[in-house]
Amino acid sequence: MTGDVVHAVVAGTFGRIAYAVPIALLVFGIRLLRAPEDQASTNRITIGTTVLTFAAAGLVHISAGMPSPPDGALRMRDAGGMIVSWPRARSWPRSRTSAPSRSCC
Repeated sequence: MTGDVVHAVVAGTFGRIAYAVPIALLVFGIRLLRAPEDQASTNRITIGTTVLTFAAAGLVHISAGMPSPPDGALRMRDAGGMIVSWPRARSWPRSRTSAPSRSCC
């Protein structure tokens, strides 16, 4: 039960790159245990990993055909997850409509 909930949250958030989350958490844990006093390096590593996560989720999302929330949760999990789909979902109604027509005098 708990494993299903954790999987749903992580896979729904990160999509296909969710498989790398346990590895990243393990590496961060080892880093914090080995050098807890080196906060500057830990902060740089955290920021860099976050940027790489967003970039990887974006690339996976593009390669999966850029699904949005109306396409369903399974398609978003197969892509970049909500981390990429959510900003696109906020603009979804505007992007799916046709361009406004110009009226002439």
